[in-house]
Amino acid sequence: MCFLALLLYSQQGVPPAGQKPASDNQTIRISNEVTAPQDALNALAADTGGHFLKNTNALDTAMITTLAEISRYYLLGWPLDTDAPQPGKYNKIRVTVKGHPEFNVRVRQASLDLSQLVSKHEKAAASPVQAQPAPPTEMEIYMRARTVIDLTREELLQAYPDELRDLELAENQQELDSLLQKVGENVERFFCDFPNTISKEQVRRERLKIDGTVDESVTQNYNYTAYLDKSGGWEEGRTDSSGHEIPPEHMSGLSFLTTGFASASLYFRPQHQFGCRFRYLGRQHTEPYNHVIAFAQKPGSSDIVGVFKSTLQPAPVHLFYQGFVWVDPRSYQIVRLREGLLAPRNDAFLATANSDIRYSEVRFQSVARPFWLPREVVVTFQFSGQKYRNRHRYSDYQVFTIAIEEKFAPPVVKK
Repeated sequence: MCFLALLLYSQQGVPPAGQKPASDNQTIRISNEVTAPQDALNALAADTGGHFLKNTNALDTAMITTLAEISRYYLLGWPLDTDAPQPGKYNKIRVTVKGHPEFNVRVRQASLDLSQLVSKHEKAAASPVQAQPAPPTEMEIYMRARTVIDLTREELLQAYPDELRDLELAENQQELDSLLQKVGENVERFFCDFPNTISKEQVRRERLKIDGTVDESVTQNYNYTAYLDKSGGWEEGRTDSSGHEIPPEHMSGLSFLTTGFASASLYFRPQHQFGCRFRYLGRQHTEPYNHVIAFAQKPGSSDIVGVFKSTLQPAPVHLFYQGFVWVDPRSYQIVRLREGLLAPRNDAFLATANSDIRYSEVRFQSVARPFWLPREVVVTFQFSGQKYRNRHRYSDYQVFTIAIEEKFAPPVVKK
């Protein structure tokens, strides 16, 4: 379909361009002749359906006339005969209006198709200066991602051979809702009843070579604290035996100290499940026959957002995750959680970031019910072309209390 702007207007009540109504005391003389220097401009306007305003300095009147004309026009369209236009040929266009002599018609006089006449050499010469597409936004990066929820059975087994090698894939999703409810109840109790906890943590930070061998490493021991603050927010920190924060030991190159594993099950808390898509994958066909559930955050909906900031990327970027959880078939506790980026963040030089968390049951003397807490965590990530691995080990979990002692000095009475 070809569309053409066709200007049809009535001259009644509209003075000619550049001409003011004559008064009793004044006669306006305007030459309608087109001079030689104006001929090219006049031809350009006529051939393209425009109106050549000539021989006037009264721009205000010219603008009024132009606005009056373009406020009354019709847009005509017709099917384009693909056989009629010839590339490089001058194809005439003619439009007439019958029965309305008061109408003036202005339309382009012809069309010229040059699209097929550009030589291969000219196309090649033009290609290097073509505009590059704008980089995708954060939301576009994640919306384009194909997650573990979307992969076929064969693609899942090929992409995650170690994680899913002993998995008997489910034929349907009938068990998913029931599993999410039972797991969600356990996660809810965890965050509601969690006591102030301290444990011993050993962290080995490694920078890896291309072949995966260790280039440099540092091992440190911490007292690791995890607790809920007064507002219900989750807090984690590392201190020495006196409660003072310990900075990570220096390495010759860049390194990272990772954290946040005790609260990683937050995706499955009932009030946060809306922010993820879930898929029941099946059960391990070896003891203890754990259920396996895949999850992937929904960037447009999730209220759990990670933040990454580095010296190479001062502006923080938002991180969303996907992964798997292994659920004990008797207690419906999460015994393992593996998460990775929903999509690579190459714009922030972060290609991968994977955490594999193994949980174990912990019992406290002062608390009736047990808790499932991280026992061992392996974090691998690739930043700015360099690979890193952190190994965390937790032991000797204990409940601690926060005591605040206030002392008041007696008032000083001046005599």
